[in-house]
Amino acid sequence: MIAAALISGAGLACAEEWVDLGGMGFELDTSSVDVGRGNSSAWIRKIAATEQGQLATHMLVIAHCGQDLLEIERGVLESDWSSKIVEMPELPPEDRFMAIPVKNPAFNNLYAYLCR
Repeated sequence: MIAAALISGAGLACAEEWVDLGGMGFELDTSSVDVGRGNSSAWIRKIAATEQGQLATHMLVIAHCGQDLLEIERGVLESDWSSKIVEMPELPPEDRFMAIPVKNPAFNNLYAYLCR
């Protein structure tokens, strides 16, 4: 069902178009999807409510199709209470790569969508 929603809306996006990935509040920007040969990428985000307001984590994720791997390429943090945007620090490989399947269905759905 989630994959069908992703597929039906993916070609229509001309600006940021966020679609729920079906797990823990992660969303996919369908307008950012870049399908390549063996590797595809997209921006995802997770928004959390805090006492100060909303905090958003945005990550560029690469799907290594055929290898059952997702890689967090880079990311940023931003909030609605500050104009400052913070770059995510460089992560070590053990924290950057996820072997699919994982417990969070959002990442499994992202991999399935990008590698379809």
